Amino acid sequence: MSSSLSRRRLLQAAGVTLAASAAGPLVGASPARAAVPPARADIGVSAYSFDFGQVRLTASRWLDNQNRTAAYLRFVDVDRLLYTFRANHKLSTAGAAANGGWDAPDFPFRSHVQGHFLTAWAQLYAVTGDSV
Repeated sequence: MSSSLSRRRLLQAAGVTLAASAAGPLVGASPARAAVPPARADIGVSAYSFDFGQVRLTASRWLDNQNRTAAYLRFVDVDRLLYTFRANHKLSTAGAAANGGWDAPDFPFRSHVQGHFLTAWAQLYAVTGDSV
């Protein structure tokens, strides 16, 4: 047997890790300290998950990307983003224009984009604590 890690074995380990991390909170395991088993027994290294708030970026291209993302999230017109949601629930859409593309009111996956924005805002808050 080859001592190198094959692409197939790596993907299998990643799938198991993903499934275990998703199921961990469902079975009462603490997501902040859930151990990730090593991909190979001879390595003997474990990794532990951590909360977003436990990491702070220093001056780098990664911090620049985070700041650019934060600026974009603040730039997005919330009324336009919520147009389809409000229209679907017969709430007032006065003063807002509908988005097009994936978020157009007549698109089958309309309002799907909102979930991505909510996730981005939640993660940004978890990382920076910025409540804007």
